Amino acid sequence: MFHCTVQLLVVLQYLAVQAVHGFPTTSQPEPGIYLSINPLAFTQSDGTIVKRRLEITWFGRQDKGEDRLQLYQGDETILEIQPSLYPDGFFTSNIQLPYPHIQDISSNSTCIFNYSVRWFVDGSEIAVACLRSQPTWMWNNREFLKKMKIGSMMLTGSHDAGAYRDYQGEGDNNLATSAVYAQEEDLRNQLTWGVRFLDIRVGYYPTLDEKFWLVHGIIKTHPMTEGISQVREFLKSSRDIMVWEINGFEQPWDEDAHQEWKTLLLQEFSRWLVTPGVLGWSTTLEDIWSREGLPENEGRIIITYNDVHTDNKVFFPEVLERWGNVDEPEDLRRYLEVEVENAANNSKYQPWKPNCQLTPTELDIILGRWSGLREMADAVNRNVTGWWRNEWCDLPSTYPIHDFVLSTDMIGESIRRNLRQAKRLR
Repeated sequence: MFHCTVQLLVVLQYLAVQAVHGFPTTSQPEPGIYLSINPLAFTQSDGTIVKRRLEITWFGRQDKGEDRLQLYQGDETILEIQPSLYPDGFFTSNIQLPYPHIQDISSNSTCIFNYSVRWFVDGSEIAVACLRSQPTWMWNNREFLKKMKIGSMMLTGSHDAGAYRDYQGEGDNNLATSAVYAQEEDLRNQLTWGVRFLDIRVGYYPTLDEKFWLVHGIIKTHPMTEGISQVREFLKSSRDIMVWEINGFEQPWDEDAHQEWKTLLLQEFSRWLVTPGVLGWSTTLEDIWSREGLPENEGRIIITYNDVHTDNKVFFPEVLERWGNVDEPEDLRRYLEVEVENAANNSKYQPWKPNCQLTPTELDIILGRWSGLREMADAVNRNVTGWWRNEWCDLPSTYPIHDFVLSTDMIGESIRRNLRQAKRLR
């Protein structure tokens, strides 16, 4: 098991970097706090839709009654809570966040929707956090991160990234929708919030006008042209490096289908495409950013093609996947514990992709044991964040993926961890 002992010098350097770039100024295992978007969505009996509620999570201190948390919108205090009344360490507010326009989250300069939270003990502030997007977190920290190997980083991923849908009301309270859609934000928004690993499933439908679709299993979610367009827009607006993993091929595929799909990928992404070369996942960020022929002021994309029809000269090697296929939080914990132990100093796990979500069985959904992926994410995402933050905080080379990723703090954790790891290279 990895233990979170951080030397004082590292902590001080890290805090200095955070202060410059506006990251929450908390270090582990000191008290900390974060804002997230609760994944649950439902319709009340009077027809009121409840979704995207702002949530506060805190950690690292046993409150004996004197602590207070204050939520601000701008300079105005809009909510105060007493942590000791909520022993599980989180509070889901009634504040519902709008589905953001890209302009709302495309800048690092302001708190999203102007929300922030502060933790006070006897009137003294001990932690502060902001609901913040991270569209350029790699490039902003390039002087610290440039010597890191892309495969040694922690990159937060979205599970079934193409299965996104904003809850629309009672019409979405059905077995198919609740078990299919794993994200709320579209691909561009996921990347702009700070996700850097997209778990993409593609379906092939040769008789349709749109042959290629984003899918979850056999269910079509969006035309692939929509997803590709969103990622292209991100690559034009950010210098960061992202991974597009083609993790599944649904419906029958033949040689011609694979050739057509690979041709489309190269046609759409060659402007930003990083080929593996001889180093593959050992390629440094500095080398990726300086690749000849790629635009200097735009992003970079790495593609993995998880099929025997891959082209090793163009696509990176498949990332090792570990999936527990479990439907209980305790079983997910046990499974991840084993895999984290297996990953220690293991070249096969550099990098690797742990699935950090629960997986419902057919009976889970039909019998109502779980209402769907939203409820399952609500049951584990805070805990998963805590495990990575407090127990596995020195684990490198990991691309954890999550349902409803914005209900975690894994994007923030990935930034903090990569900065810590980078300092050890200096």
